[in-house]
Amino acid sequence: MMAASAAHAGSACHAGPAFRVAFEYALSGDLAYLSHRDELRMLRRALVRAGWPLRFSRGYNPIPWLSVPLPRRVGVASDCQLALTDLSEPRPAAWLRESLAAALPRDCRLASLRAPAPGGTPHAQSAEYAVTLAWPAAQALAPAVERWRGILEMDERRCAGGMSSPPAPKCQQFLEGVALEGPELRLRLRFIEQRTARPSEVLTELGLVPDAHEYTVRLCEVAWNTQCSGPDLESRASKGFAIGYKENHDESDEEQDHEENEKDSCEGRLRN
Repeated sequence: MMAASAAHAGSACHAGPAFRVAFEYALSGDLAYLSHRDELRMLRRALVRAGWPLRFSRGYNPIPWLSVPLPRRVGVASDCQLALTDLSEPRPAAWLRESLAAALPRDCRLASLRAPAPGGTPHAQSAEYAVTLAWPAAQALAPAVERWRGILEMDERRCAGGMSSPPAPKCQQFLEGVALEGPELRLRLRFIEQRTARPSEVLTELGLVPDAHEYTVRLCEVAWNTQCSGPDLESRASKGFAIGYKENHDESDEEQDHEENEKDSCEGRLRN
């Protein structure tokens, strides 16, 4: 708290134009079980330790402006969490990258950073997940996965021929791709009106009861509707990695996210 107050004292709340920074990070291990609010708190503390000249929100309890446009569900690890923050003054991208990488806790790795980052409101278009199952569960899913792959191929042929596809079940309408590689189920889910299916819901429709099996979920890649590339984006730029931002100035949204994620955590550490 004292460190945050000291950082606030040296940072203007809204003086002049903001210098936006976007960075991508990976979460694994015990940090995958952080709620969304706790994840934001962890990032803010790391930014203060890194010595960034943070731009603070308005109000009686100003906090560093920070947004994670696509929050994780509790228990889901991620290779590609995207966060955006505003600085009160510019800093070189190399310095920002080095200082933040050293300040992040164990099991949280900085993957890429861009400064300055462009404005805009990003929306996820698709997300790819890796669900690691026990061998018996993976073998039980194999026939259903092949059936779904056939349905997807048939839908692609229908679309190519100008024909409409029949109504799909709840989760299949969000499915762009599915593959079973040994014990790992790969899912690519599209977003429709900013909504998508959960990996656990896909497992249920495939015929596997999630509560009866242990599995882990990892978010591997996200495609955004806002494209951005540049020399400061490092390795992700060549893969079409996109960044943007979402307004999130006060703590009311964080409180709501916290309540939702606390409910998720009651489902179990591995039921996501």
